[in-house]
Amino acid sequence: MTFTVEQRAELEGPLDRAKVKTRDQGGKTLSYVEAWHAIAEANRIFGFDGWNRTTERVTLVQSEHKPRQNGGDLWWIGYVAKVVISAAIGKE
Repeated sequence: MTFTVEQRAELEGPLDRAKVKTRDQGGKTLSYVEAWHAIAEANRIFGFDGWNRTTERVTLVQSEHKPRQNGGDLWWIGYVAKVVISAAIGKE
């Protein structure tokens, strides 16, 4: 068993650069794809419930608290996650 021809074409095709976001951290510019987009693409390519993800590691990379002048609190919190994706494969 292997990926279908259609799945291979989707996986080997170019990534839509409009879906790649960037942010600056630690003096570097990092590129990433938002989780909602990755999930939508996995559902589109493999079908709902045709794939699975396992979170291997979650690391806090930013936590900053700033009290607001008008009361309340403002927090910036960022995490990086290492996630492994497994997919069901079809017959060619």
